[in-house]
Amino acid sequence: MKNSRLKKKALCFYLIIFTLTVLTAQEKAKQHTVSAGFSTNTGKGIESNYLYIDGLYRFKMQYMNATAGLMVTKSNISFLAGVAYTPLNTDKHEVGIVSVYNTDIVYKVYSEHTLNFVTEYTFRLIRNFIFNAQLGYSHKWQRVPIPNYKAVVTSNPGLIFRIYSEKFLTSHFHIGIGISSYDRFRYSLWFAPSFLFNFYYTAHNSKLPNGMFMGLETVIRYTDFATISGYIDNFVMRFVWGMKL
Repeated sequence: MKNSRLKKKALCFYLIIFTLTVLTAQEKAKQHTVSAGFSTNTGKGIESNYLYIDGLYRFKMQYMNATAGLMVTKSNISFLAGVAYTPLNTDKHEVGIVSVYNTDIVYKVYSEHTLNFVTEYTFRLIRNFIFNAQLGYSHKWQRVPIPNYKAVVTSNPGLIFRIYSEKFLTSHFHIGIGISSYDRFRYSLWFAPSFLFNFYYTAHNSKLPNGMFMGLETVIRYTDFATISGYIDNFVMRFVWGMKL
């Protein structure tokens, strides 16, 4: 019951903050980004999904941004909502707090909910280099319905982290590399990190619409990484297309 109330309060919080962020932004500071992704994996490990389809929307202004997303597979559906506040925000440095709520529903089996609170630092050189680091607290709970009986609810606190950098090769092409304890729609318990290797193209002063981007994101997922029994659990490729409006 306690976790159910926490979930409802968290969802209401994100909906309110998301709405206020969009409504109170000044016109000159607004930026909308929409993207769609199609992912596939090796089918290795405990995750049986081979195909993922997802959509993301991000609203950004100078000191705040909000994100919402949805992912669908043959066996589950996942939703996320996130808000960030960056009071220290200059051309080169950005420091703030980020909170993300994710719910993952496995059809007719169980639901999993994750609430994250993270401090974040970003260093950037415009159209040259970006470095981002995150560290924070994660609270996860699972609800397993049992026919004709009370649902079983378990919870797990943990840490969350991410280190990621991007390098612009030209004004159009850039690459990214990093390590993270989570994926966009996947939040594992400590310590099962993902290694990220990404390649993007962004239209800029070309025949394509300005702001259009496309890319290939690859993820190598490890399990039990901090032990001698650690192994590669899965390999994921995500093809993404989007627009900055």
